[in-house]
Amino acid sequence: MDLFTTCILPRNRQRYFMQTQEAQRLHNRACNGGVVPDLFDSGTGQMIDVKTTGFIEAEYYARQSVVDIKAATVPAQYTRRAAAADEHFNETTAEARPGPVETLLASMKQVVCISVGACGEVNRATSALLNQIAEKGSQTPERFGCCHGQEQAKGVIAQWAMRRFGRVCLRGTVRVRHAALAAVVARAGAEAPPIRGGGRAEMPWNEWDSGNRAWVPGY
Repeated sequence: MDLFTTCILPRNRQRYFMQTQEAQRLHNRACNGGVVPDLFDSGTGQMIDVKTTGFIEAEYYARQSVVDIKAATVPAQYTRRAAAADEHFNETTAEARPGPVETLLASMKQVVCISVGACGEVNRATSALLNQIAEKGSQTPERFGCCHGQEQAKGVIAQWAMRRFGRVCLRGTVRVRHAALAAVVARAGAEAPPIRGGGRAEMPWNEWDSGNRAWVPGY
């Protein structure tokens, strides 16, 4: 889904659409792929971007909040993407800024960043989103087997979402480590260990499913 297609010049929309799709496929937003949030809440009009951060020694050893540092860069990043989209697809010059995409972005709610660190830590916006999910789900407590009403359902859903989100974060961290290990081993001329689960769709409720389990030495 692209929120900004209507802002693109009609003669350039097909090219914009194709490059946006390619950017999403490659998970690379630096190739003039437009402005595409990772998540969008149509009910509130809120864009959500998901960011992960590797282990940055200087920041972790200085006990800085790596997740907050990364999240703080997102609004400016979206502004740059919007300006680039206007330049490449709306032929907007620097003197004519802001263009249509940048103008629409400025009229929307500021993008929220779900930020996950190298140790599985998350920022406050992540907790707020999970609480929002619990609040929404608790409106139908019977779906979750809660016979004592919305308050009980809210707690059950919040625990369910947090556990699974945490497991997914940690699984992702492990896979990054395994990918780095595989690259080092390959450079050394040895056979890299297999990493299973990367080639199929992953469901958050199957985070430790055998088909999605990352390679573990001796497993």
